[in-house]
Formats: sequence, C-alpha cells, structure tokens
Amino acid sequence: MTISALYKFACCPHTAREYAEMGLRGYPATKMGMFGRLYGARVKRHPGQGRGGGYVFFFRDLPSRWQADIVVHFIRHNRTESIPGEISRKTIDEVLEAYAVEDKLFALKLARRKEMMKEVSKIIEKLIDRMEIER
Repeated sequence: MTISALYKFACCPHTAREYAEMGLRGYPATKMGMFGRLYGARVKRHPGQGRGGGYVFFFRDLPSRWQADIVVHFIRHNRTESIPGEISRKTIDEVLEAYAVEDKLFALKLARRKEMMKEVSKIIEKLIDRMEIER
C-alpha cells in the first residue's frame, strides 16, 4: 500500500501549495512558504501547464532528505497498524528503491547518490587512516 500510494503521488508533479497541504512535519504549511523552501533548495521547477500557470515540482528533483520525509509521511499515513517510534533509514531506503522501479529517472538519481556515498565513505576512511598514522 505504501509503494502504490507513494507512486500515485510521485508520478506527477505537484505545486508548492500541494506540498504545503501535505502537512509534512518541519515544512512550511503555506504556498508561499513552501515555494520559498523549494526555491531555497534549488529544486528544479517546471511550468505548470493546465494548472493556472505557476510552477510544479517533481518528487525525483527534491533533495534526498525531503524525499525521505515524504516516504515517512506515506508510511505513517498509509499503514493500518500503529507505527512504533522512528522509522529506520533502512525502511526509507527500501521504499525509495521500490519506487525507483517505477520511475527510471529517479532510479538513475538514486544510483548516482549511492555511488557518491560510496566515494564519501572511501574518503572518510582514508582521512581516518591518515589521522591514525599521524598520532
């Protein structure tokens, strides 16, 4: 249920107002506040054809933290059983990977993000090794 609900949401672009109306914790609840947040995060905007002008934003273009917050939102609002405590990063990643099967552009971005994280991990390991050698 979570994947299908997320797919229905993420397969089409949304306006700043629609993101604001989601009621995500820690995000603006007004159209202008949300637009400012989207603009500040440099999220790619597209002309909103057939929606009275303005701009629309795709899920795949949102920052990874924002995507994770939306996944948590869908998990919390689309499960029938109660959800204890925090939702793990592993659960969020599994949902994003399942969604990536449906959205090829998102799958490409997710793969790039994973590669980048591997490179960052290698750099951190090298720094730790150097710090240990210098001590």
